[in-house]
Amino acid sequence: MSKTKRGQYPVDVNLLASKLKGVAHVLVQESPNYDEASKELNEHYGAVGGYYTNKAVKPKLFWYKDTAAQRKNMLESVIYAVMAYCNCHQVGGAYTWDGVLNAISRDRLESQREEREQAETEKEQVYSEFDDELKTLQEWIDILTQENEALRAENAGLHSKFGEMDKRPVLVMGDEEDLYPGEIKELVLSVLADELERRVAKPSRRSEVFSDLIEKNDYQGVYRKKKAEIQRILKNYTIMDAKTRKALQDFGFRIEEDGNHSRLTYFGDDRYHTTVAKTPSDARAGKNIAHYIVREF
Repeated sequence: MSKTKRGQYPVDVNLLASKLKGVAHVLVQESPNYDEASKELNEHYGAVGGYYTNKAVKPKLFWYKDTAAQRKNMLESVIYAVMAYCNCHQVGGAYTWDGVLNAISRDRLESQREEREQAETEKEQVYSEFDDELKTLQEWIDILTQENEALRAENAGLHSKFGEMDKRPVLVMGDEEDLYPGEIKELVLSVLADELERRVAKPSRRSEVFSDLIEKNDYQGVYRKKKAEIQRILKNYTIMDAKTRKALQDFGFRIEEDGNHSRLTYFGDDRYHTTVAKTPSDARAGKNIAHYIVREF
């Protein structure tokens, strides 16, 4: 777990360690300082990395967003990923209670069989008693075996269901998370919509597939609306007054003072930020900033 730019941990470390005790190690960054070499090799700016003992499972990265809801969601996402990995492990029969009972029953059956061989010369009554007990034990073993097989089948079904939880139609979600509800889906659909309008020949296989995906996924055109909205907010920008600040905050920016400039961070994600002058001298400053935001964010 890395520290944020403010030198804080992105989630409650003690709470995370308490939730994961016995199943995972929680390692944290000591120093808040970064250099380019460490940023290439390690998580930074509040990101959390999940690494698994099974090398076949790829590490999972959780990016930090500086909002209360996102911090809670980040904590729950890390816990969920670790617990899900642990639940996917196949537990050997010798390590389950049913497996132990099954092994005990088999040992008892073998012991009874040996005793039966030794008592072959005894009276018929003794044989009958042993036979009844052996029959009971065998029936108990059969019942345990059936229950064990049923549990194995149920476990396999749960594993299969869990493996499909992160899947989506056509595409599989990556490590990136929505900055706001539905952001990633709208981004992908907006690319398809732009491609369909500008470059794809009609009619064609590409146009039919793109149109079908756009229609079936309830495309709302959020990116186009947000583009128009940020251009409207910054069209005649001349000063960072209360009205402009409120509009930018409603749009999703965290605003921090930096001398004669204001630092804008998009939905608390430090990867997406820009700086604007509080009183720009260039008449086109607002349009230029809006163009940069549309292109980069």
